[in-house]
Amino acid sequence: IGPIGAGREKRRFLRYWRLIGLFLAGIKSQFTYARSALIAGWRLGLPVFLHDQWQDYEIHLVPPFLNYCYLPLAIPPQMHNPFATTKLCALGLEANATNTSAPTPWGPLLAVEERLDKPIPLLGFAAVVFAASAFASASVNKL
Repeated sequence: IGPIGAGREKRRFLRYWRLIGLFLAGIKSQFTYARSALIAGWRLGLPVFLHDQWQDYEIHLVPPFLNYCYLPLAIPPQMHNPFATTKLCALGLEANATNTSAPTPWGPLLAVEERLDKPIPLLGFAAVVFAASAFASASVNKL
């Protein structure tokens, strides 16, 4: 949805490429494996990026995630309706998000890394350390 900044966003960008690297052999052999990589990243809660000529953008995925479609050619005098249901697509128009998983252990580890890279776990950890030290000092003073 927006261009990549610095710091945490660059780490998220590298995490995306590490996820793609897990599926790269399959993607090289068949384009359709890219959908499996995107579904795995979506299920793990990892970011997805889109590259154009000038910059990279973080995007939010929705099913069917990825497809390659084109419209059939209508030979005159017929006219083709682009909003009709007749489309020629490489993949199905419905993506099965329940039948895809990330390779273990690297896929789940990328998801854990994504969660821990946010500021909330760090603040939670700091709050637990503060509370533990406060209670420990209070109990030592009572003795």
